[in-house]
Amino acid sequence: MAIDISFLAGLGPNDVILTPNQRLANTLLHALQEHHLAQGQLAFAPPLLLSFSQFIRLLWKSFLFLSPKKLLSKDEEQWLWQTILAASSTGNDLLNTQQAAALVQKAWHDLTQWQLNCDCFASQLASNDNLHFFSTWAQQFATLCSDRNFIDESSALAAYTSHPTFIKNLLYQNIYFYHFLEMTPLQQHFIATLKNEKKDVIIIEQASINQELYRFELETPTDELTAMAQWAQEKHAENPNLKIGCVIPTLHQQRNAVLRTFKTVFNTQTPPIDISAGYLLSEFTLIQHMLLIMALRKPMFDYEVFSTYLRSAYFGASEEEMAARHLLDIALRKTCSKTTSLQKIMRSSAARPYINALITKEHIPSQPLHHWCTQWLDLLTALGWPGQRNLNSTEYQVTQRFIKLIQEIEGFCVLKKKWTWQEFSSLVKNKCQQTVFQPEAEKTSIQILGLLEASGMTFDYLWVMGLDNKTWPSSPAPNPFLPYALQKKHGMPHASAEREYAFCQDLQANLIASSTSVIISSAKHNEDKELSPSPLITKIPMLDKLSIEVSSQRRLGPSLTLKNTDEKNINIEYITDNLAPPVSSHEKISGGTSIIQQQAICPFKAFAKIRLKADEIETPTDVPDSRIRGNRIHRALELFWKDIKTSEKLTQLSDQALDISIQHAVTTTYAEQAQENVFFTELEKTRLAKLMHAWLAVEKQRPRFTVIAIEQKRQYHYKNITLRMRVDRIDELENGRHVIIDYKTSKPNIQHWLGSRIKEPQLPIYCISHTADVEALYFAQLRWNELTIKGMTDGASEIRTVTAFEKLSPEMRAPNWAAQKVQWKNNIDHLLEDFLQGNATVDPIDQTACTHCHLHALCRVFEHE
Repeated sequence: MAIDISFLAGLGPNDVILTPNQRLANTLLHALQEHHLAQGQLAFAPPLLLSFSQFIRLLWKSFLFLSPKKLLSKDEEQWLWQTILAASSTGNDLLNTQQAAALVQKAWHDLTQWQLNCDCFASQLASNDNLHFFSTWAQQFATLCSDRNFIDESSALAAYTSHPTFIKNLLYQNIYFYHFLEMTPLQQHFIATLKNEKKDVIIIEQASINQELYRFELETPTDELTAMAQWAQEKHAENPNLKIGCVIPTLHQQRNAVLRTFKTVFNTQTPPIDISAGYLLSEFTLIQHMLLIMALRKPMFDYEVFSTYLRSAYFGASEEEMAARHLLDIALRKTCSKTTSLQKIMRSSAARPYINALITKEHIPSQPLHHWCTQWLDLLTALGWPGQRNLNSTEYQVTQRFIKLIQEIEGFCVLKKKWTWQEFSSLVKNKCQQTVFQPEAEKTSIQILGLLEASGMTFDYLWVMGLDNKTWPSSPAPNPFLPYALQKKHGMPHASAEREYAFCQDLQANLIASSTSVIISSAKHNEDKELSPSPLITKIPMLDKLSIEVSSQRRLGPSLTLKNTDEKNINIEYITDNLAPPVSSHEKISGGTSIIQQQAICPFKAFAKIRLKADEIETPTDVPDSRIRGNRIHRALELFWKDIKTSEKLTQLSDQALDISIQHAVTTTYAEQAQENVFFTELEKTRLAKLMHAWLAVEKQRPRFTVIAIEQKRQYHYKNITLRMRVDRIDELENGRHVIIDYKTSKPNIQHWLGSRIKEPQLPIYCISHTADVEALYFAQLRWNELTIKGMTDGASEIRTVTAFEKLSPEMRAPNWAAQKVQWKNNIDHLLEDFLQGNATVDPIDQTACTHCHLHALCRVFEHE
């Protein structure tokens, strides 16, 4: 059903049609253009079609002769309110100054629009802090506007109504108010002034239409949305030229879910829909990456900010350099702290080309706003923003909108002469976070709208969903900065349940009158909440039969059947592919005993990590992670035992001498590594020294030993693969037999040495490759409050936590120690053979194997389960 534009016939450029919002004005203009084109009129002089807000601003250009003031934009005005709140002691205590400023700004406009002021609640200021704060801030705002010759939009409208002569001299004779659902007292006063000055004011309301009206109840809001999408698809298939309206009360919160549902139902990435709920400019990746540059201009920032900038497709020659950038990012993650700076990143010469333009050569404390705007655009150009590749339509429009936003920001120069960099960057971020942008797309027949956006529009078919008792009417939300009784008395927006009921009733009647065929729906449940139809819709007749179960057909009442897009039977063939190509003689394999360990834990993990190099990207941290701490413990103990060598010398050391040896080992360990944070370094040195003292107390309880090897390099050969290993420590006992020790900062389990899939192969492989007689294998568990030795021995166990071999479960071990070594070799060789042959089965050894694995997206083990 087309919009009725018959009232526009004969109107010209001196006539004005005003709408409550810009979307309706644009829709009306588009309908008028289509009408003239259908009449064969390629050129015509249309009347002035504006939203009411635009009209106020247009009139100010003529009113400047009477009041030479700057008419503030809404963003400029909000910035002033935020400045006022932030400068006050109360404003500094607010959790969100921006949200509070928006409420204060609305309170100011509500008072002005209802032709009231703070005097009407002066008696309540002493007993209500919010009213007192608002009164103070409002006085500051009025004084600031008076001193600086500023005026806000509502005050501008009040100024027009107080100058009848100005109204009389307006060029516009006929002024139409098109589909205003409600008007404030100030707007009504403005209309009365227009009429008093002999202007023709015409109020156009929604015409009543004979229609088909019914409603549905569905189980959940998701069912509602799916049914609505399928209904729209059916109607569009019948006639692509039909004007179909889909109204969703919570559209702004559900935008992404709505888009996903319609894409799924229409089976395309570009369904023929137009969603009125735009995105915030800051939600576009192009803008998010641009704003990262502001964070990089700070003295210190999170490394992840630089990483995102480095890997972004929106800077420089990203397509040509992407591989090199990713490799640089991986390298920097190994050397940078979580909190870093451009100067620290500059230590890597490979990073310098990407950050040279970011280095500020001189510090400018403050300068005019247009200088900052120019410099900012110049910097983005120098960095190659928005990238070398061709932008798609949305990205191009976003770029152009941002450039326009910078031009709008230049207009803020009237608010303040000089701005600091922090003030400028904060202004840009806030504008991006407040600016709603809807990229233009081809005109489509299916309009997805919020309740207010749909008001005044007309449709061939309309579906309004979500009208349950929790959503409709909407809950009252009175402004906390105005007296509740005052808001309720004057019927201000959201003031009371009665006011919301009446408003929603009128809005619903307006929507129902906008189409000849209307569906109203509500849900019975939303998660764990039970819902019922809104009392505003219970009198609408409901169809008896309703079924929306997921099947080949979905029935929504008499003569309405929604079908899936494809009902063909498809035979799906499943292929199990768990074999990779065997390891060739030219393939370089590195990984040491981790090859055996990963193959035992999960063959696919070994293939992905070792052959595909699917390593997890490191996360920089300001404090040492477990790997770094483990390496430092290894190094400090290595230095200590190189000096001490025997348990006898250890026990003979005085407490002072022991402390000196430990401090020397710790100091040397940390001197070998570059330290970023002095405070954390001192804490870590103290922690390591205490850990070594505690551990050496455990070592003193062992029978006599001599340390004969520390960090000894070994090799293990199997066919065309050579494993390079490093043994933490080998001790010789008094009987001449050896003990092989592996330091662990985790909680090891000797059961992981047994079985065909050896989860901890280091000590078994050291044992079978050791030429001397090995009596025992030890895990040295170096954990605070859990310092202990775990292991197994072929001899008599003199350490309580070391298990004699013959006491192990017969089902798990070989008959004797010599046979156990043979079994270890066979199991290790079998795992290596599987690896060489390309066995890449997704087969985790147990549930814990997947806990800390980063390959879930690649192996999809959980989908398989």
